[in-house]
Amino acid sequence: MGNKILFVLMVSLAVLQSCEKKEKDPRDKYVGTWRGLYTVKLDALGVNESDSVTVTIEKDTSNVNQILIDDQVAIVNGDTYTYKEISEADIDPVLGPLIVTLNGTGILSGTSITENGTLKIKTAALNLTGNWSQNLKKK
Repeated sequence: MGNKILFVLMVSLAVLQSCEKKEKDPRDKYVGTWRGLYTVKLDALGVNESDSVTVTIEKDTSNVNQILIDDQVAIVNGDTYTYKEISEADIDPVLGPLIVTLNGTGILSGTSITENGTLKIKTAALNLTGNWSQNLKKK
């Protein structure tokens, strides 16, 4: 009788373990090298520039909901992510001291990512707002 109970327990344990769903990390689909086109538009300055870009996306080891896109933090929610706002101070030779602020989102569709966001430049004399976008394909 003892062997039958042990056998039933072992079979039950094996069945339960095989039924366990192993959750896949939703960030895995983002990890890698991506190439594409980056565009910046600042109508007030007549800027409409595009350039090729290569970015690297990694998992953020400090938070299971975040990825690092060229060291910039983004929060993943399924097939979308949102950048944490980026703000940097700089000194432009023409405009002088300025603060550049970026934010945006990305949408993953298969092996493509489309990103869109806003760009703000603030100086002592100017307060400009523009847009940026990025279309990427996984390498």
